Amino acid sequence: MSVLPHDVVSDVHRSSAITRGWIPDLLGCAGVLLAALWLGLRPFVEPDHWWHLRVGQQIRSTGNLVFSPDPWAAFADRDYIATQWLPEVAASWAYELGGMGALLWLRTLFIILIALAVYTACRSVSGPFASSLTASLALLASTASLNPRPQLVGFLLFAITVLAWREMVRDHRPRWWLVPLFWVWACSHGLWTFGLAVSALTLAGMFMTTGGRPDRAAAARLFGLVAACVLATGLSPLGPRLWLTPFDVAGNASRVVNEWQPTPFNGAAAIIAAVIVIVAIIKSVFQRARLWQLMHLALAVVCLFWMWRLVPLAVILAAPAAASSLGQPGQGTAISWPAAGRRAVALAAVAAVVLAGVISAGEAGRSASRYPADTRAVDAALDCLPAGDVVFTSNGLSGWLLWRHPDLTPVVDLRIEIYPWGHVQRYRVARDAGPGWQEFIRDTGSDAALLDSDSPLLQRLVSVSGWEIRARSAGGVLAIRPATTLDCPATP
Repeated sequence: MSVLPHDVVSDVHRSSAITRGWIPDLLGCAGVLLAALWLGLRPFVEPDHWWHLRVGQQIRSTGNLVFSPDPWAAFADRDYIATQWLPEVAASWAYELGGMGALLWLRTLFIILIALAVYTACRSVSGPFASSLTASLALLASTASLNPRPQLVGFLLFAITVLAWREMVRDHRPRWWLVPLFWVWACSHGLWTFGLAVSALTLAGMFMTTGGRPDRAAAARLFGLVAACVLATGLSPLGPRLWLTPFDVAGNASRVVNEWQPTPFNGAAAIIAAVIVIVAIIKSVFQRARLWQLMHLALAVVCLFWMWRLVPLAVILAAPAAASSLGQPGQGTAISWPAAGRRAVALAAVAAVVLAGVISAGEAGRSASRYPADTRAVDAALDCLPAGDVVFTSNGLSGWLLWRHPDLTPVVDLRIEIYPWGHVQRYRVARDAGPGWQEFIRDTGSDAALLDSDSPLLQRLVSVSGWEIRARSAGGVLAIRPATTLDCPATP
């Protein structure tokens, strides 16, 4: 029987400790990164990214964040305020450089970063595998919202804000870097309002709990941080007027846009989100969670039921408590996360981002956008319409029309908040060929209609008003008024 030298035994023990330190995190993080890559690199059916690209291009060419008059919305009754200008400009620039593949890579990048933020929050209270499972489920619950739009920036900054406040609860040290973060957020998406809400709730919960309450000096600094974050949102290029824009956007959108309406629990994503929140609540109630944690869960419940588009915020808030319920007994409070594990996670994330870039540069990037489908025939026919002609479009196709044919005028577009509600109501009735559709077509002076092939209005325009089908594509059908003259030959 041989005996190993003492230094060899020490090296073996050290190697074993290092392996135990980083291998579980690497494996756990690999799971959530694979989920992020799968969700990020999938083709998307998203009508909004087209008009965001057009707005970004307009801002780059004019330098204006307020469109007065709006170059495309002849029937609007207010100016369009570009509250999401920073990601719109960045996306427009990226698209110019790398086409749709660049947008696919940006989408995947943000999903990876969101996944890392949620994994980090979960990992602070649970083990790597429970954290990986919970973060992966949180991504799946958010599937409907993970498309290439400025709201991805809002989800990421919300996750970072929640993570920062969880750390501040432990050490009472303000993270002053949140101030510039909120300035960037105010330039990117209206979800900054929920960032301020979670900041205020966490701080209130800290002070309403006897144990762990910050002393007077720490309290002053934390209150100063929240005040500075509020001030930062008012110092964006739009100034204090930004504080009122969420109410302007919500007016029409909450009435007609699905994602602004209460969450329908009829799909897998919403059900997964509900399970995460329920598990987190059960865990917190039975473990007698602290008040600030209960406040986070209360906000999660509000987000879950209030609007479909807020489901990602709900799962971001609930994920740590849900992960702690899946961990080893006794977890749920702060646990040690080895530095080797953190480095492994960071390196794995960098590798995932590089891999996403390689894949996005190929066919996956070129075929990423699946909406609208093939538009070649319709596109060519629209090129023949005189500049300024009014086009009645289905709401989704209006985003693409703004991008591809900005010289034409849609009767309404996806920036629904700038149109008078009466006009929007009449548009919706006319779109379904309801009472008064002919009057709406006449009043708007519509010269053409770009509609889905099964549109009831398309059938009425042809059979009742004698409009001519000018072009057909998988992405839509173009019909024109009988008196409209085009320079191009008809497309069969």
